Amino acid sequence: MTLGELAAAWFYLFFSAAILSYLWKLNIVYRIAEAFSVGGAMAHSLITLYGGTIESFCFNPIKAGQLQRIIPVALGLMIFFRLTRRYAWVARYPTVVLTGVGTGVLFGATFDAQILSQIGMTASMFTTMDLLSAIFTFISVVTVLTYFIYTHEHKGPLGISARLGRVFAMFSFGMNFAGEIIWYMTLVVGILINWVEKAINPLLGL
Repeated sequence: MTLGELAAAWFYLFFSAAILSYLWKLNIVYRIAEAFSVGGAMAHSLITLYGGTIESFCFNPIKAGQLQRIIPVALGLMIFFRLTRRYAWVARYPTVVLTGVGTGVLFGATFDAQILSQIGMTASMFTTMDLLSAIFTFISVVTVLTYFIYTHEHKGPLGISARLGRVFAMFSFGMNFAGEIIWYMTLVVGILINWVEKAINPLLGL
């Protein structure tokens, strides 16, 4: 291992421990690590944005003769008029275009992914799962949906269904949170193993 790789491993440990020090309280070490993290992420995003998007999809095609690419470039530059008080109104036009096009494109994909696909998956469980599990899952889906009905008071059958749906929702949220905690603990263990392999073992000659 080179000296640079060893130094990188120790910096890796320092910033990992500095971020985790927030669990104790807000401190100067955490603030330094946070500033480095945000600054590094912003620099990486800007470089990736320019090389992977602006240059590849705007400048190079325009140089190749695709002059229609000038339109999105102009719209993107017009957004920066928001930084001026006198011409801030110019930024409304690209904002309207982006909002309208984005809504139109995302609506179809969102409707298919979050509604139609979910209905299809719920219905397909009666052929891919045992009957008892399929019925249980179907009841949980329906009751959770009724919990989010706000146009009618939760009384009578709707109230019973909504209360049952709240129980299913709490189970789901709890399992998801437990999964997140396990994932983060796995990440911490991976950081420690990586640090031991790259920083401690070379010093011990292992």
